[in-house]
Amino acid sequence: MEFQITIQGLDGLIAAMKAAGGNAEPLISKAVIEGAQRVRQLAHDKAPHRTGTLQRSIQMEPGDLFAMVTVGEKYGLYLEEGTGPHDIYPRNKKALFWPGAAHPVRVVHHPGIKARPFFQPAIEEAQPFIRAQFDAVVTTLIRLIQERSAV
Repeated sequence: MEFQITIQGLDGLIAAMKAAGGNAEPLISKAVIEGAQRVRQLAHDKAPHRTGTLQRSIQMEPGDLFAMVTVGEKYGLYLEEGTGPHDIYPRNKKALFWPGAAHPVRVVHHPGIKARPFFQPAIEEAQPFIRAQFDAVVTTLIRLIQERSAV
């Protein structure tokens, strides 16, 4: 699972800041990281938890002018989107058996699981925060460009 935020006109603003003799990247990078941290925290808080493994697997990885929020546990996708009915077959033996089963079975007909989204709702809830972060960055950059151009 991943999400991407695109700020329209940001490239032009970065170029204008460079032309004015400044560097916009630290401000932008900070806003990107703060937005991704907000998504990570919200996804962590919204994730279904029994043991905490899924929550611990939600990580944020910063880059130069980007950040990724990832869910490390494979079953996170199944919880997010749900699954349809499917059959479970043995991988290493001829039959499946578990404590409490009356006898070994060759296949289990799983009814599927209902979706319990946590990642997409976290992204949606974080959008106003992210927008506010970038509004502040754009306002600051415009002010800095005007100040540098006036000199």
